[in-house]
This record gives sequence, C-alpha cells and structure tokens, in this order.
Amino acid sequence: MTEIFDLADRIVEGSADADPIMATYVGVPGRDHLLTDYSVPASDARAEQARGWLAELDGLTVTGEPDRVAAAVIRERLGSRLAMHDVGEHLRDINVLGG
Repeated sequence: MTEIFDLADRIVEGSADADPIMATYVGVPGRDHLLTDYSVPASDARAEQARGWLAELDGLTVTGEPDRVAAAVIRERLGSRLAMHDVGEHLRDINVLGG
C-alpha cells in the first residue's frame, strides 16, 4: 500500500468517526448506533480535520498513476467539503424546517 492509499483509508475511517450518519449512509460499518454531532464546534473540527488531511497529502510522494488519480480525488472531495463548510452550507443540516 502506498502513502496516498494509506491516507485515503485513514480519511474514510476518520470521516466515519466524525460523521457516523454519513458513515451509515455510505456503508462504512460499525457506527449505525451513533449520531453525528452537528454543533458548530464539531462542524469546525471536521473542517480542520479535512484541512489537516490536505496538508498531509501535499507532503506525500505520488508513486504512479493510481496514486495520481487517488490524490486528485482526495483533493477534490476534501476541497469540496471545505468549500461547502466555508460558505456555511453545513448549517443546513440543522435546519428545523428541513429536518
């Protein structure tokens, strides 16, 4: 396993731990009995977690085409997550009228 794919595995597990509802939705096992903390501090912590992973990714060596593609996907997904957070889109999860 390469460094990029090791990071990808840690991102899946870390994301599942931080957002158990998302984990259940996408099929990551073991968190079906848990709920996601939608508070502002928890949302901010998830954003910081994503920023940390992006910083870590920047320091890793791409060792072939699979790594290049995986790194691009990680960058896009985490970048999108952060863009949504930075404009306040995560606050929709606590919309009383939509819930």
